[in-house]
Amino acid sequence: MAKAYKIIQKKHPKFDTILNKDITTYSFVAKNDNSTGQKTMKLGNCVDANQTKIYTINKPVGIEKKENTEQLKKIKYIKQSWEAKRDSLESPLTWNMLIDGIKETRKKRDNNKAIFYDMIDNLWGVVALNDREQFKVVIKEHFEELETCSIVEAVSEHMAEKWVEILDNMKIGEIKSSRTGKGFAHDTLVKRFHWFHKLCVELQKRKYVSEIHTDGIRPSWLNTKQSKKLKGKATNEEIEKIIKAKDKFSHYMWSDIWNAWVFSAIYTGMRFTTMAHLKWGDMKEKGKYMVFYLGSQQKVEVDLELYVKIDNLFKELVGDRKASDQNVFHLPMRRNKVNQDEIDSTLVSHYFKTLREKAGIDNDKLTAKLCRHTHAYRLLKATKSDIYRVAMQLGHKSIQTTKDNYVRHGDDFYKKTAKAINSKNNFKF
Repeated sequence: MAKAYKIIQKKHPKFDTILNKDITTYSFVAKNDNSTGQKTMKLGNCVDANQTKIYTINKPVGIEKKENTEQLKKIKYIKQSWEAKRDSLESPLTWNMLIDGIKETRKKRDNNKAIFYDMIDNLWGVVALNDREQFKVVIKEHFEELETCSIVEAVSEHMAEKWVEILDNMKIGEIKSSRTGKGFAHDTLVKRFHWFHKLCVELQKRKYVSEIHTDGIRPSWLNTKQSKKLKGKATNEEIEKIIKAKDKFSHYMWSDIWNAWVFSAIYTGMRFTTMAHLKWGDMKEKGKYMVFYLGSQQKVEVDLELYVKIDNLFKELVGDRKASDQNVFHLPMRRNKVNQDEIDSTLVSHYFKTLREKAGIDNDKLTAKLCRHTHAYRLLKATKSDIYRVAMQLGHKSIQTTKDNYVRHGDDFYKKTAKAINSKNNFKF
């Protein structure tokens, strides 16, 4: 289907007496080449949320270049909004469009509406692409009624009750995973309810619907906290075997996996994902220490400076310093669905399994990702269970994360605490 009209962005250069600079303001018009009457229609000036005209400086200097970039992003978004509105008149937004997981197929089917479908994808409150795709699969397998209804019906009270009913059935084991044939974990079901809720919130925020019901209709078990299992770790004996097995690796990839695993378990606690993108520019030598300047070791951005004392093993693991844009470790990578480089976890697991066997370790539970957990336990022992210092070193945003994953206090801990509190000598000033 051809577009009914094009959205044209118009520029209006002028001299601004207040800024004393040449600037450009913007507006949009709808152009219809097929019209027998009026060919263009004015849509309005390009303004921000405060109804202030958006402008760019014609000859930007210094910080003005960055400000121009931000303004151009706003202009692009407004243009996309007009195009989405235009396309929705020809093809109203339906729930089926939201759960259609094959974005490229949609573009090939009707390239004229590519921007419209991009806008649909942006409606998801669920940011992670894998989570969105999982949610769509769940709907297609277990909630056919939701797949075929309209947007307004999808966020209705009836649909919210139906969604909770399906999650309840998953909770008691009446609905099992089609892939594994097993039931679903509590945390998985909590996540699935929040996926649905976030999408409803985004639809309301963008005025596709006037009200939502997921605030009031929720599973009874939603806020029930499940006790988490402590993370596994490598024993000291297993660490020694892995370190001593260095000479047994003929394939270069085994050596790279070995370097990264020992580097994390002994010195830093970095995830393989972090190490795969670690550059020499992220490291700076300060006397006897190597300082790592990491934006984050986790999904939430936090400032993190990591200090590691340099010794012979550390030097062997990282090798000689290279250019600042060079990777410290060369780990197996792949292209993800959005065409970005990410670590190939399957290959890492495969190579580490071989590494473990060559080291003579008969423990299937010792996996590649346990390097970070092993380091966490070593930190707890070295700091005498100082959870705050361990959380800082690992880059945890919350100390609760550290406690849930690595610490379990038994009766002895609480008895010692009570004894300390009851002792008058501990409260002398």
